[in-house]
Amino acid sequence: MHISEDTPFVIGGSDGCLANLGVGAISPGVASVTIGTSGAIRVASSQANQEKKQRLFTYLLRPNEYIIGGAVNNGGVLRNWFRDNFLDEFAQMETDGDSSASLNALIESVVPGAEGLIFLPYLTGERAPHWNSNAKGVYFGIQLHHGRAHFARAMMEGMLFAIYSVGIALEENTGPIHTIFASGGLARSSMLVQMLADIFNKPVFTKNTVESSAWGAALIGLEALGIQREEPTVKNKQAGGAQDTEHYYKPSAENHAVYIKNFQKFEHLYHILEGEF
Repeated sequence: MHISEDTPFVIGGSDGCLANLGVGAISPGVASVTIGTSGAIRVASSQANQEKKQRLFTYLLRPNEYIIGGAVNNGGVLRNWFRDNFLDEFAQMETDGDSSASLNALIESVVPGAEGLIFLPYLTGERAPHWNSNAKGVYFGIQLHHGRAHFARAMMEGMLFAIYSVGIALEENTGPIHTIFASGGLARSSMLVQMLADIFNKPVFTKNTVESSAWGAALIGLEALGIQREEPTVKNKQAGGAQDTEHYYKPSAENHAVYIKNFQKFEHLYHILEGEF
């Protein structure tokens, strides 16, 4: 195949950097949370991360523009594991169609906090903030009144607690986060996004598309080709991001109070068990 000599080649970026760009999370205090098979939370900064604890990574998006954050191993992979091993009828529904609504209904049948049941979600080890490949999954606090709906809800809450742990490290290094944009496959679940807002106690927005990395790549390409002439091209495009927002999720202070109690136990449990993994 012949390629013309004047064909432009554009160096893009990593999916995490482009996700921030795609949703418009390129200003201080604005975070991008992506949850697919795994998960991540990132913010933009004018300086590279210099944290001595080495909990976070830094990617270069553009000159003097960095994306700082951390990725967790266990995102949507947890949902699939739970469905396939403990919800046989939902696994069949997945074959026949979409089981998400039924699984969400099961989770929503239990109050926030799963009545004290806590899940450490490290089924495939963990990256940020612990960087521990030996970490394991744990259910803690099981009592007779806990049924499979409690286990399902605790599983989802544990997934988000892991991301919240990274968010705390981010705020310690880059300043307070006041707004979150959610993307990735699981951002299609309004229940999950509301849980995210409640756990972080911050407003969360989703765009019309959850494929933020692909949109960020398109924006980088347009900028590199000079198709948009205003400077800075991509930031101007995103200045009107609120018009592109499909949903807004307001955090519940009441739910956050419940979640934060479980999260404190969640963190304490990890440190107690770290040497046993």
